[in-house]
Amino acid sequence: MKKVIIFDFDGVLANTMQLHLELSRKFFPDVTEQDHIDHGKSNPMLKPAIRYEKEHYPIYFDMYNKRVVETEFYPLYDFLKKYNDRTIVICSSSPREGIENFLSEKRISEFIDDIYDVHINPSKVEKLQMIMDKYDAKPEDCIFVTDTVGDINEARKLNIDAIGVTWGLHSREILGEAKPLAIIDKVEELDELLK
Repeated sequence: MKKVIIFDFDGVLANTMQLHLELSRKFFPDVTEQDHIDHGKSNPMLKPAIRYEKEHYPIYFDMYNKRVVETEFYPLYDFLKKYNDRTIVICSSSPREGIENFLSEKRISEFIDDIYDVHINPSKVEKLQMIMDKYDAKPEDCIFVTDTVGDINEARKLNIDAIGVTWGLHSREILGEAKPLAIIDKVEELDELLK
């Protein structure tokens, strides 16, 4: 049994593609959706396809924190409630403040045990290791649910199984390149995998 369920935030819990596109265009007016798709093929903080300047990040994150609550919450409420007996953690390249604002607005804060955000460490490998250390978990005790190839590849470095979801940034075809444990189109399939 997977005792620690780790969720990426953007593209998995929150439909933030359009928000990220709009925010990116504040700095790079010609940035495209394809640029964002490419951005997610590796760690966007360590090997970005969209090359933000260091001074862009505080402005970007401030705008994100204020607007992320406006985005759609993917239909995971029932899932989070059902698995509330397990440890549920968010591991994200976004800032904690925006994530907390979203969780509070959507009334799901009570289901989330912890948040490992961009400010803790830009590397998801490092954050995933921190999560395992904190919850005394081995790789086989964990599952990482994400919408990007970059995350799947980072989880693999720690031998953590990843599940790719097609309702986020990357398509089934792109996710398949990283060979996750499974690729799912509906939340119900996640439920089946974790039974």
